[in-house]
Amino acid sequence: MPRPSIDQRRDRREPGARYAFRVPAGCDIEELGKMPHYILFAVVSVLVVNLYSVAVKRIPNKLALFFWTNLFTYVGLVVVYFLRTSTGSAGAHAVRELVFRYTLAQTPLYLLYAAGFVGTMVVFQRLLDGYDLSLVVPLSQFSIFFVTLGYVALGVKPAWQEVLGLLILSPGVVIVSLPPDALSSPTALVARVRAVPWPLWGLVMVLAALTTVTALVTYLGTKLTAHTMAVDHALESALHVNVFFLDPFHFALGAQFFSVLLFLGLLLAQERDRATLLPAIRHGGKLYVLVALMSLLANLAFQEAFALAPDPTVLLVIDKMSIPLVLIFAAVILKERMTAPKVVGSGLILVGAMLVAMY
Repeated sequence: MPRPSIDQRRDRREPGARYAFRVPAGCDIEELGKMPHYILFAVVSVLVVNLYSVAVKRIPNKLALFFWTNLFTYVGLVVVYFLRTSTGSAGAHAVRELVFRYTLAQTPLYLLYAAGFVGTMVVFQRLLDGYDLSLVVPLSQFSIFFVTLGYVALGVKPAWQEVLGLLILSPGVVIVSLPPDALSSPTALVARVRAVPWPLWGLVMVLAALTTVTALVTYLGTKLTAHTMAVDHALESALHVNVFFLDPFHFALGAQFFSVLLFLGLLLAQERDRATLLPAIRHGGKLYVLVALMSLLANLAFQEAFALAPDPTVLLVIDKMSIPLVLIFAAVILKERMTAPKVVGSGLILVGAMLVAMY
């Protein structure tokens, strides 16, 4: 049986998937007009995620927090879904669409996403509990290389400015976390790098791999290109399922549902986590609700940014731009001292981001 063309496959996309297939940047005036919108959504997502990370650090039982946050986020997505659909007689149809089309139709793809996402949460919790935050945050940024390589494998062709920008930006992310005397000599810098324990490197690499899985599965399910069509066709043949393209919001409905289920199964399988699941939500109270709202807002903002962005690599760079912004806010508002590593690292991040923006 002949494979469907891109135009035919585009007809199979769900409502709202109009952003999944787009002409190259620079070829459409309308596309250029959307540039500020996706940048704004990405910046909002990044700022909210930073607030989320600060709140999470203050809560001892992070796995329970991650579960309840993801459950509340899913409930929020469902509420937004029904607000977007018609009411009255169309209510039953909206429920059927949610259950059978947006949740169960692509179960294997959603399970793959959920495995990567829940694994990311588990590894990140171990990193936060076992190591200093000044080491965890910069080292975890190495995932940008893995994700970028994955996008390249799926047909995204970065320009030389993007490659050079990433090579400049990534060291900057690491340098901002160094102590004030780390740049005093090459010996001090090498000593700082050597002080990083090998188990931490191992967890960071696992985190990068899992982050890449979730990013690529999302790309496969939401971006309609010749490469993603080929991969999805192979998945259809291997898994005997109908893989179709959705806009990021509708894709998130199914992905978030299975992430919550997998997360719940993981917690219930361990007696220690099972015993703290309900007490955590009772004692967390207002802070849990606040974290859940921040998670939902960041999720919705990123979905819009991902749908509008002509190149997902740009979103990775905007995410890293939050580091110098946070340092500047800390210096101005909290009167924190800007050390030499913070200044040098922030400068490298800004230069790298500007090179990518030139694309």
